[in-house]
Amino acid sequence: MKKIILLLSSTLACACSHTTVTREESVTVKPNQEYGVNFFLWTTIPGARRLPPASKMCPQGRLETLDFATTGVDALIAVVTLGIYIPQTVMVGCSNKTEL
Repeated sequence: MKKIILLLSSTLACACSHTTVTREESVTVKPNQEYGVNFFLWTTIPGARRLPPASKMCPQGRLETLDFATTGVDALIAVVTLGIYIPQTVMVGCSNKTEL
């Protein structure tokens, strides 16, 4: 039993990931909105929960950063469903700049 618990906890600890995409390196905008997205079949098929268009996420400015994160809970759900359903959390950072 201890080996199973150790295996599951190490799998969850290793399954967490974080990816940041920024428009410019010099701009430091902290994410101020959070969205949940989901995928099916090992992220090959996007689910119904998708990101809205950038114009709706940042109506007064422009999209500067996207942080994609797979949390421990997200990883647990993915492990329990054997990769059939994979949720992710996306944090969005907007700036006040309006030019492209």
